[in-house]
Amino acid sequence: MVKVQLFQINFSNPSKVFLAGQVVSGQVVLQLREPTKLNAIKLHLQGKGKVHWRVTKGSGNNRRTVHYRAEEVYFDQIVLLYGNNQAQAVTHPGGRHEYPFHFQMRANLPSSFEGEHGYVRYFCKAFMDRPWKYNHESKHAFTVINTLDLNNEPALMNPIQGSQSSEVSCLCCASGNVSASMKVERQGYAPGEEIRIWGEVRNNSNSSVQRVEATLTQHVTFYGKSDSMFSSGRFKEKEVKQVVASHTKGLIPEQNVQVWDGVCMRIPSVPPSRLQGCNIINITYRICVRVDVPYGTDIKIGSEIVVGTVPFRAPPPPASSLPPSYTLALNAPQPVPSAPPITTQPGAIASAPPFSGYDEAPPPSYEECVFGRVHIKDDQDTDHTTGQFEFAPVYPTFRSVYNNGASTSAQPYEPPPAPPSAPPEAPSAPPPPDDNCI
Repeated sequence: MVKVQLFQINFSNPSKVFLAGQVVSGQVVLQLREPTKLNAIKLHLQGKGKVHWRVTKGSGNNRRTVHYRAEEVYFDQIVLLYGNNQAQAVTHPGGRHEYPFHFQMRANLPSSFEGEHGYVRYFCKAFMDRPWKYNHESKHAFTVINTLDLNNEPALMNPIQGSQSSEVSCLCCASGNVSASMKVERQGYAPGEEIRIWGEVRNNSNSSVQRVEATLTQHVTFYGKSDSMFSSGRFKEKEVKQVVASHTKGLIPEQNVQVWDGVCMRIPSVPPSRLQGCNIINITYRICVRVDVPYGTDIKIGSEIVVGTVPFRAPPPPASSLPPSYTLALNAPQPVPSAPPITTQPGAIASAPPFSGYDEAPPPSYEECVFGRVHIKDDQDTDHTTGQFEFAPVYPTFRSVYNNGASTSAQPYEPPPAPPSAPPEAPSAPPPPDDNCI
């Protein structure tokens, strides 16, 4: 007969979301059919960042696999809830019992994250140590949010703007050009808000442009060291790109114009930029507008934006009063770090109340990460471990400020003046690869 009827963890916060620096609290609930002998009831709390990927090199008999790994432990604590640490069996009474726990987290913990080659994960595991028998275990993950308040970085209110053109050649004969000018009103957003895009695409060629697409792409860089005996011991990088939002417009006939008049692209529930507090994973986001140019080089206009956990308290000013924008360095190569950063990014708040005081804006809702749930059972779990094994971090998601009637209207977009026409120059070397788009 099974003596253990219930063994689970209940968090004081039902959403299981905590800000870095807050106290994680709850109860371990145990219900026994009858008195049972056991050594102890303990709770294991752990926060850890882990990275792993593999690369296969060589071929045939020289084929080998190299693993790249890195790990950070943010906390690892075992709390005694009942019994003793001397493995001395005691008789636990039957019935229902609740054992409260409290754990103070550090203020600089990174936000929860689950990725293709690594994660930042926090969990509680309660286990009942029984003499000469397998242990009962119950495991539950929870979400930690490191606050990235956009209001602490006013420069992110500045707009971004870019323009580019591409010659169209068919059968070695020039047949006009395609030009694009695009503008985004600011550089910082929070999940749930909408990125609004103004601009136009001019098809001054004799061929149709098939597609214009705006994308928001997440770039995750993992840092790890090789386990090879010939390794230099330096960190290597592995980057993964995923499109998190997009908007597509179709055909532009020859000698025609397509206008983007405040086209909206909603940011779904995603982890914040930078992953502050983590030195082995970095997250950035890039917005890009791509024009498929027939018989020419595709146009790519893009820039990095910052996704925070707290939105700006006031909507940005109308387009007509925006400060002077700057032109993007469309083809400038991006710097690549030689090793993971070792300091926390500026602008973090050590401890903050749970999303209060935002004028009269509604509080956030919490949504699971747009990439869905992952399986979190690991080598430390057994066949007798129960609980939650399918997990997705949840992030604060805000209603866009443009959903209130006063902010939906915007000034018409005024593209920058077209460059003066000039005779074609001698061919030059091709531009360096553009990393603005995937």
